[in-house]
Amino acid sequence: LDQPDRTRAVDNLVSIFSRVYHESWGPRTDDIFRAGLLTLAAQPEVPVLTQLPRLLTDGAYRERLVGEVRKGADNAILAGFWEWYEALSEPAQAHAVAPLMNKLRGFLLRPFVRAAIAAGPSTVDMDAVLNDGGVCLVRIAQDALGVETAALMGSIVVSAVWQATTRRARMPQGKRPDASLFLDEAVRHEALQV
Repeated sequence: LDQPDRTRAVDNLVSIFSRVYHESWGPRTDDIFRAGLLTLAAQPEVPVLTQLPRLLTDGAYRERLVGEVRKGADNAILAGFWEWYEALSEPAQAHAVAPLMNKLRGFLLRPFVRAAIAAGPSTVDMDAVLNDGGVCLVRIAQDALGVETAALMGSIVVSAVWQATTRRARMPQGKRPDASLFLDEAVRHEALQV
């Protein structure tokens, strides 16, 4: 979510999760995940994925974040989602978010993954890597992370590269340095179709 275009980052992350978990990803899970991420993206501070479980389960925390959403004139639909969600009983909320929470926990309970991707602003400036001739090496060991987590991480990294690449389209072609992306075992990171 730490991208200049947070809405596009949300769309990419929802797409990645829905493709990795396609067998158990339904419309309600998609709706809750998207609304939660858009709510985090509407905050003035840099949003992090680790905030999402708290947003969905902690009423006081949610009220503070949804308050920011309600300030935006163009956020009426998102605010309406939270009105629907708040009208649910606590057990109904828990039931609604359970399919998403089991996927998030499987991802966020791993300390390495949490630190690398979901804990705060990125320390890697992908725009600088592409524009200044840098090199970024990322090792995503499926044997250490598991199939789904490796697919998620790989797809998130590819998404970050893709977003930086599309931002380069604004640069005149003559001033845009060539850049390449090399993926070993790319089929494992196919959750993002670019």
